[in-house]
Amino acid sequence: MAILLFLLVSYLILCGSLYLVFPKAGIPSFHAIIPGLNFMSWCSIIGRKKSYALWLLFPIVNIFIFVGMAVDLFRSFGRLGFLDETLAVLYAPLAIAKLAGKNEKYTGPTVVDEADFASKLEEARKSGDSYRLKQLEEKNPYKKSGMREWVESIVFAVFAASFIRTEKNPI
Repeated sequence: MAILLFLLVSYLILCGSLYLVFPKAGIPSFHAIIPGLNFMSWCSIIGRKKSYALWLLFPIVNIFIFVGMAVDLFRSFGRLGFLDETLAVLYAPLAIAKLAGKNEKYTGPTVVDEADFASKLEEARKSGDSYRLKQLEEKNPYKKSGMREWVESIVFAVFAASFIRTEKNPI
């Protein structure tokens, strides 16, 4: 019963947070309080197809999809830092409420922007334009440090292993 109550309260906090964040991205606020529509609107903000929200219906997979959507929402507001992503992973409903602050501005769908940047990098590599490639790599807002890559990989591995090793205790 306690878990169900926690999930219900978390969903209500999430809806309230999205209610405040959606207008910054040009989405009507009421989309946040309609189940299903809120996740489809969230997907459009981050640059994913609305049908991507259907992955939230599959157990275990939905956790990874939800966390990825939360991180992408932060990235869509120009928040690319490790701390921001960590907050989004730990408890997304409250972390998203942080985006409702006055100074937060929607910068665009991060999935689309990151794909565009990756295609520019690939184009520079293929053309052999080392100067342009060097410029792009230096200005890469999506580049993560080696330490951050390791930390994220280890956290993901521990999280995934905990699900694999979970088993019911016999009564």
